[in-house]
Amino acid sequence: MQLPVYVINLDKRPDRWASISDNLQRIGVRAERVDAVDAETLAYLHEDESIYGGAPPRRIDFGAFACILSHGKAMKRLLASGAPAALILEDDAELASDTGTLLRDKDWWPARTSAIQLHEQMGVPGRLGVVSGRTPGGREMRRAARWAGCAAAYLIDREGARAVLSIVEDPPHPIDHILFDLRESRTARR
Repeated sequence: MQLPVYVINLDKRPDRWASISDNLQRIGVRAERVDAVDAETLAYLHEDESIYGGAPPRRIDFGAFACILSHGKAMKRLLASGAPAALILEDDAELASDTGTLLRDKDWWPARTSAIQLHEQMGVPGRLGVVSGRTPGGREMRRAARWAGCAAAYLIDREGARAVLSIVEDPPHPIDHILFDLRESRTARR
């Protein structure tokens, strides 16, 4: 059984859904679409607090807030699924052909790890730390040394999802910082 895969996609971007669906199908990975929160709609609804239901976040803009809410929707699906972890993707992520090997189980994750960022980051000294293991497909895993931006593709377990969901009402940072910025995010350091 494959860990669930959730793809965040705006209704107004069926082209991006089609593109990532083709990529996923080509590598043999099944995914569910998560309807992204539209920042334009969020800003419009904020104009009438009785519709929106409250004040906007204090520390980030509507685009970053909509992104966090969208990732939160995917994390809520993970928690409702009963699965131990999930792969969460933004609709512009490009996946390697061996991505499916990462979805078989969570047994290969390093101890006390709740989120694993999936991306290539070349030529960024100091951002990626020492090798901490290998994936089932043989790729090196490195513990983040401080900050490695990007939340386009990551694995997250139930504990990590609950930690992120506990701060979505008033997030201190954009989602990539919340998940992977060890300098600024208490959630990332947890």
